[in-house]
Amino acid sequence: KVLSTLFIAKLKEKKIMTEKPLVSPAGFPGGKQSLTRFLNRNFRRLPELQNGGKKSTAVTIYLTADGTPDDIQLSASLGAAADDELLRILNRMPKWKPALQNGKPVAFKVVLPITLHNQGDSVQIDVL
Repeated sequence: KVLSTLFIAKLKEKKIMTEKPLVSPAGFPGGKQSLTRFLNRNFRRLPELQNGGKKSTAVTIYLTADGTPDDIQLSASLGAAADDELLRILNRMPKWKPALQNGKPVAFKVVLPITLHNQGDSVQIDVL
């Protein structure tokens, strides 16, 4: 037990072992429900989605150390108009709560599975 404690202390001293791992990942202000509300409030209806139609993709968002969305990419196309509309909204997102490592903000990558559902006169977006 004493040897383990000394070994860990030496690793920390030589900065081989960090004291604190990633404390918290980045998060949208207000959480996932707020992100879903933000997307649904700003998304414009698209005629290319048939009534009852559903399309899914994954969105990769690269966040800077201060939580600013920097680079946003879709893993699969939803169609030209849907891609443009989704990217338009995502590029208008506010800063996220930054990820912390060793108590300091760091750049972070977020992957969000997103599904669009056409419900007749509106489109519902679900963030999984």
